[in-house]
Amino acid sequence: MWRLAQILGTIALLRSFQLRDFAIGTVYVKTEVILVAVVPAVLLGESSAPWGWVAALVCTVGVAWLAAPERIADILRMAGDPAALMGIAAGLGFALAAAGIRAASNSLGDGPTWSRALVTLTVMLGLQTTVNGIQLAVVDRSALRDVTVHWRHAVPVGILSVAGSACWAVAVTLTTATRVRTLGQVELALAFAISAFWLRERHTRAEYAASGLVLLGVIGVIAIG
Repeated sequence: MWRLAQILGTIALLRSFQLRDFAIGTVYVKTEVILVAVVPAVLLGESSAPWGWVAALVCTVGVAWLAAPERIADILRMAGDPAALMGIAAGLGFALAAAGIRAASNSLGDGPTWSRALVTLTVMLGLQTTVNGIQLAVVDRSALRDVTVHWRHAVPVGILSVAGSACWAVAVTLTTATRVRTLGQVELALAFAISAFWLRERHTRAEYAASGLVLLGVIGVIAIG
């Protein structure tokens, strides 16, 4: 179920990008920061502290502002747009998946964290491979043949993807999905910092302020969430 939620979330994400541009789709997908606080509270009883909710909201605003600094009015106006709905659906799918990984991993008893996380991840990736393989076999057999022919090109991406998924699985086993997924948003601020200080790209004051909100929200969730 949880892996299916992530698959459907990814499909919704791609559909959101097709319906509208990348920036708008990204903003609505990042409602995950709020949804990943709601879902564990409802399903796992792991509610954040009141100030933690505020910090998650601050992080979400910062992400939205950073993704589309000149288009906040467009984002608000498109709240009922199909692309926005697909983005929110994607965020919900990712939130359900994060909560599910934590629930499944913690249901395996008191074994080592890495063992529980990796067993959970192995089962989920196995299910995902099976479901996606069946889908390709039914819908697009030529794509399935391409996978078997060009698999070497996908190996580096696959290794990095599995490594990233393993880190996520271990993290949500150690602490709440809310903290882990919110902390993950720091990648936007890091990318912004790299572009500003390493690539020497110029940014507006609004973009600096948005990055500051992301960091403030992340720190708030970690410290008091």
